[in-house]
Amino acid sequence: MSNRRKKKSAVVPVATPEKIPSRGFRVAEAAIYLGSTVCLVRSLIRSHEIPAIVLGKRHVILRESLDDYLDMQKRRAS
Repeated sequence: MSNRRKKKSAVVPVATPEKIPSRGFRVAEAAIYLGSTVCLVRSLIRSHEIPAIVLGKRHVILRESLDDYLDMQKRRAS
């Protein structure tokens, strides 16, 4: 028997709407919800445009925060 470890896949599974939690999103899920990229969501968190909660090593973004951000962007565009 081989004692080699399996390599971890670099591919991140895509979250479908059925798998997205009802209240809190991880960064990748927030990007799907916004229709944007993970890089943009991380940038918005760093610039404090979207508040995020840190749980362990992960950021959690509340659905209400994302909705507020989208509403703010909509008002700016008007």
